[in-house]
Amino acid sequence: MPEDQPSLVVVPVEVLQSLLQEVKQLRERVEALEGRAEGFDQWTGDYSEAFAYVAQKVKAIEASPSADKAPGRETAKRIAKLKEILKKRGGSQTFQQLQKDLDLSPSEFTYLVNNLDKRSFEVSRRPGSKRGEKILSLRVRIRDPVVFK
Repeated sequence: MPEDQPSLVVVPVEVLQSLLQEVKQLRERVEALEGRAEGFDQWTGDYSEAFAYVAQKVKAIEASPSADKAPGRETAKRIAKLKEILKKRGGSQTFQQLQKDLDLSPSEFTYLVNNLDKRSFEVSRRPGSKRGEKILSLRVRIRDPVVFK
């Protein structure tokens, strides 16, 4: 031993007991992890058939005619048409009139309204009408001015 280190060290019993408790907990965790690791042996099997099946299904989906049509393309066209109609009509129009102009069923129009960007469009009710007619309006934006004719 080097001369500058004491030959005797006094450690309180509480410290030793807490260290012993931590060692026991670590041993229990190691045993639990070893038990879990034994279950992973089943995952080392040959999955080439499963991968080939998945690859085949992906190719079939990509080759299908519905894969060519991206979802939302028709909705995007309808939103652009809706925006043009609103610009021509002063920025706002009733739901009923827009539905007629776009030639949409009520459920299709509802779907369209639900997919609108709420930063560009605003839904409100017409004040004073009997049935509380809903109005769709363009929010005023600097880039897309409303054209009055």
